[in-house]
Amino acid sequence: RQMCIRDRVKLQGALARTYWALGLFGQAIQMQEQVRAFHLATSGPEHPDTLQAVRRLAMCYTADGRNDETLKIQEEMLTLSRKVNGPEHPETLKAMGNMAISYFIAGRRDEALKLREEVLPLSRKVNGPEHPDTLMTMIGVASLYNAAGRKDEALQLREEALALNPDNPDALTGMAWQLATTPDEDGAYPQAAQAVELALRASDLLVDNERKKGPCLGTLGIAQYRAYQYQEAIETLQTSACLLYTSDAADE
Repeated sequence: RQMCIRDRVKLQGALARTYWALGLFGQAIQMQEQVRAFHLATSGPEHPDTLQAVRRLAMCYTADGRNDETLKIQEEMLTLSRKVNGPEHPETLKAMGNMAISYFIAGRRDEALKLREEVLPLSRKVNGPEHPDTLMTMIGVASLYNAAGRKDEALQLREEALALNPDNPDALTGMAWQLATTPDEDGAYPQAAQAVELALRASDLLVDNERKKGPCLGTLGIAQYRAYQYQEAIETLQTSACLLYTSDAADE
């Protein structure tokens, strides 16, 4: 019976990601909340499966515009990671980066930039200067510079990030995500076209890796949507959802 329950939870997780990719955020939240509840009850709040479930739930809340709930989750995640993993652990740095994104979305841009600038030297130290997480952080700082009107610094940092590892699909996907999901002060996404280019390049590099191509196409679909390429976005997100589902099924 326990295996059957776990299989059902795996399916709920796959459905949540599929709903999210298709923009059905209410349904995604409903599924992901059940996944989180299961892992909390069976594994406790500090287990990696629980932390992953909570991270995905925060993504769903963010996409649905539930910023207060997202902030609460991100603060809990950051406090927990500092306690369990330590202040310079890669997971803690990811939690700090997610917290910065939540601050930005909530309009707390100074706090977002301060936290991002704190993460960048730590990521260079812990992960290395060419690691995808470091490059994503650089793009994140550049996006915040751009939003603050510091255009020259933003351009310099973005070009530096792209030059460091131009053929790493994880880095390209991460940078595309940052560009596609960071609005300017008017709520527009002027960097979406560049995000499409980066995600397409990453997708080409992942031609033989369906497990990674699903998330990559999810990023491409969002970038296409932000760039007003609506028909392409629908087709890309449908393909992404199918790949995510089949990848999860292969794990069972």
